[in-house]
Amino acid sequence: MIFSGLISGRDLKKCMELKRVYLQGQRWPETVTTTTRRYTVGYISRRHATRSGEFLYYSQSPGLHLKGDWLAEMGFETEQKVDVTSQLGQLVIRLAEEG
Repeated sequence: MIFSGLISGRDLKKCMELKRVYLQGQRWPETVTTTTRRYTVGYISRRHATRSGEFLYYSQSPGLHLKGDWLAEMGFETEQKVDVTSQLGQLVIRLAEEG
């Protein structure tokens, strides 16, 4: 793990165990926290300009920024790729398969 100095040894061990379980396709351990967290969908602004750089307008798109130690507890490490599957009213975020 590149950033192993950012979390405690116990948490690192838990993250590595969750990653191993995920990669082997096993069930998640029963001790994993499954707390529901509530976020607010915000927005990102995009500046639109002509090819020459002349300003045209700004637009806003929905944006969601997930952050916190709980991501490491669930097995998501820094710089790790994820797959996001969307359905009406829900997002499913999974660790991307290596390869």
